[in-house]
Amino acid sequence: SVQRVVEQAFPNDPARQFEFSQTLVQGLASTMAFGGQAVVAQLLGAGPRGQLALIALSGMAAQAPDEFQRVTEAMNRGNATERDRILVLLANSALGGLEAVPFAGTLNSTARGLPAHIAQGFHQGREEIVQEFTQQVGQNLTRRLTYDPSQDPYEGVGEAMVVAAISGGIFGTAFSGLQGTAPPPTAAPAAPEDA
Repeated sequence: SVQRVVEQAFPNDPARQFEFSQTLVQGLASTMAFGGQAVVAQLLGAGPRGQLALIALSGMAAQAPDEFQRVTEAMNRGNATERDRILVLLANSALGGLEAVPFAGTLNSTARGLPAHIAQGFHQGREEIVQEFTQQVGQNLTRRLTYDPSQDPYEGVGEAMVVAAISGGIFGTAFSGLQGTAPPPTAAPAAPEDA
């Protein structure tokens, strides 16, 4: 079970066990929220590009506020400048847009059958790992290069990648399965020609 793996990863630190469990729940909820937006956009008639655009914009909106607050607090302590705050906001907005990348393959999936859906889950899990690695390192480097020179570039990266693999794999499999049960699109009837 996941709980057993967490206990083995953090055997002497129950606080870290709880922290990871909470991070995993947040990761699953985040992945479901981004995927849910794609479903809503699809129901409203948006194609894959529109769905990805919505996920990217939502990712930007989700990523920037916490970091903006963090750099603002550093600014209030005299450890950051207005320039730092602008750079942090821009960098984290761009990093947040990366949320759409792992969904590209899943939204365009034509997988049919359980093995294909599971393979799609593994594919999205791998893409989520790369996206989370890039996002976490980018966020940490932004802090380090602007207002916090002591920031470790790899802080939180391992945990983020594990959560990404789990949440991406689950979502990729489930969403691919849902798409696989939808009837194929039907062609619109041809308009009669005037004689």
